[in-house]
Amino acid sequence: MLLTVFCSWSGGKESTLALQRAIEMGLNIDYLVNMVPKEGSTVGHGLSPEFYSMQAESMQIKIKQKGTDWEEYEESFSDIVRSIDADKGIFGDVYLPDHRGWVEDKSEELGFEPLEPLWNQNPEELYREYLDKGFEGIIVKVKPEKVPEKWLGKTLDEEFLNFLKENDICPLGEGGEYHTATLNGPIFKNRIKVKLERNKKYGNGTIIELEDQRLV
Repeated sequence: MLLTVFCSWSGGKESTLALQRAIEMGLNIDYLVNMVPKEGSTVGHGLSPEFYSMQAESMQIKIKQKGTDWEEYEESFSDIVRSIDADKGIFGDVYLPDHRGWVEDKSEELGFEPLEPLWNQNPEELYREYLDKGFEGIIVKVKPEKVPEKWLGKTLDEEFLNFLKENDICPLGEGGEYHTATLNGPIFKNRIKVKLERNKKYGNGTIIELEDQRLV
């Protein structure tokens, strides 16, 4: 029996690592489910729909996107999952019970099995696993009161991990202190090349705008 499997996709380190682990478990991922902001909305991390589509193209996975805002987020997510008649869903939650509770409620409502490959694991070890597996991620959004804007556009590495530890910040930024975008890695056929542009206020933080995005 063929199963339809999706990965809830934010484009950053946790969803990337969860997807990698699901593939290592032998699952074939049919879709990335990706919420993008409607005009005027600050859903997500300031990345363009085109960027997410490049990630999907590089990984050779189909992507289902829907423009939404925070008020319509749940309905938009449900619409996509119903449209693909999903059997299993991959999520990148690590330790926040509210996030996992939302996933479990949605899975019961929509009739799919939720899989949480990263759940309850050590955040620093997951950060290092992301690097050790060869993924390349850049910092695309920060809360300046926690992570200074000078880190925007920087590549995830040991230096940034040391900064996080020295400032008592979760290595994965599970409190929303920072967010990332994956540009390359073992499940990517092509690297995504971007040009770093200006910083911009976005929701409760600051993003760096990415221009001239292309697969190389």
